[in-house]
Order: sequence, then structure tokens, then C-alpha cells
Amino acid sequence: MAPTEYAMIVLLDDDPGMRSSLHFLLQAHGYGVTDYADPACLFGDLARTSPACAIIDIHLADTDGLVVGRSLHEIRPDLPVIFITGRADQRIRDGATNLGAVTLLEKPFTDAALLEAVQRGIARERQVEPPSIH
Repeated sequence: MAPTEYAMIVLLDDDPGMRSSLHFLLQAHGYGVTDYADPACLFGDLARTSPACAIIDIHLADTDGLVVGRSLHEIRPDLPVIFITGRADQRIRDGATNLGAVTLLEKPFTDAALLEAVQRGIARERQVEPPSIH
């Protein structure tokens, strides 16, 4: 699965191994990737990176990924977000749904599942509002 045109993905995960694996996977499929271990760095770079989609781990060392997702939604309500987690409970599922997430992927997930979610997110981000008829 390759993107139809270049897209920048931001990735937030405090696990260096997971971050590196996902970075490599996405880059190998033609996406630009900027990855972060710390939400503050992601927010500091947000305007510069102009992402088409974000991937956020729920269980971060210093914060909850849903809180990060909520803050991201306040800044960029149009930015599609994919949440990833090793442990999803009802609070997490509800939180992801309420934030309008593209999906919530539970680890271990397949490469194909992540790539399909990214493509859906990018398609959502690039949709153009139809003209209104007066």
C-alpha cells in the first residue's frame, strides 16, 4: 500500500523500539515521518511539520495519549488521529471515539492494519467540503 501522494505523518510514542519500527514502516511505504518521544516537542513542531495524520500511543510515560489527542484536536480539529495501545479498556475506547479518531489499534497490530488506517486518515484530511447550494 503506497500513498497516492506524499504525506507527512507525526508519530508520538515513548517506546524507542516501537517508534523506530513504525517510523521505518511508514517511511518504507512512501510517507514522510517525524517521530517524537515527548508531546511538548510534537506541539512545538506542529506548524513546521504540517502533518496529514497523527499516530499517538495512549500509554505515555508522563501523560495520557488521550489528553494529548484532545489538545491536538483543539489546535488542529481537522487532523486525523490514530491511537495505538497495548491495553484498551472502555475508557480508552470511548475517549478515542469521542475525539473522532480514525481508529484505535491494539498492539500487536499488523502493518497492513496501520497502513490502512493511515490511508483512511489522510483521505479524511484531504476531503474537500462540497460547495453549498443556495
